[in-house]
Amino acid sequence: MRVDTGKKQKAKSGAAIYRCTFKREWTAEWSFITVGTTTSYFWCSICRHENSCAYQGKADVTRHIKSKVHCTKEQAVQSTASIAPYYGPATVGGMTAQEVKTRRAEVKVAVSMVEHNVPFAVADHFSPLLKECFKDSPTAQSFKSARTKISCIINEAVAPHFRKELVMKMRTNPFTLITDGSNYTGREKMNLLTVRVYDSDLSKVVHRFLDMCPTSGTNCGTAEVIYKKMDEALQKNAIP
Repeated sequence: MRVDTGKKQKAKSGAAIYRCTFKREWTAEWSFITVGTTTSYFWCSICRHENSCAYQGKADVTRHIKSKVHCTKEQAVQSTASIAPYYGPATVGGMTAQEVKTRRAEVKVAVSMVEHNVPFAVADHFSPLLKECFKDSPTAQSFKSARTKISCIINEAVAPHFRKELVMKMRTNPFTLITDGSNYTGREKMNLLTVRVYDSDLSKVVHRFLDMCPTSGTNCGTAEVIYKKMDEALQKNAIP
């Protein structure tokens, strides 16, 4: 028997947050769509661009395919597909299959050097060394990545990608900020800003670099100046 006390039950507020992940059947439906760097992203081989599918999953993919940018590039690919075989080997995003393998090797070497804190100057020896050691490998023979190219790969391609991924995680998950200033006693300091945040792809808390937060002036080491720099880094990336 139910007794009516006359009191209204307060509805629970808030909603569960779900993160969509890449599904292999999407590739079966659209051959140019494959999994990205993580399962929260998909790679479009026509646009040569990685996009997030964490919000609405398949709807995110459909929205991209219907976008003006994708449709324009798809029409360009279709218009040249009929004559491409007569002018050279099959290409992937404007590169031959061999060029793709070489670029992949160059990126992997660059990332490995950063991961193990190897000086970029060492990269000057890689190209001649690989050519000498692996004379029967087309990838090794076309490998050309010295210190300048390694720096460009890391600073202009790899770093922006992982920073964007970190910012997206910080926008949807609790995080902790950690900073530590350099020991330099001059009027310029580097205040390394790192983040501890939950990574749903790895199912654990990770520690990642966000910004260098440089400060200058006579008060560059004060809490107020450092705080303003940290706040600027968060505002710049639209992190709440």
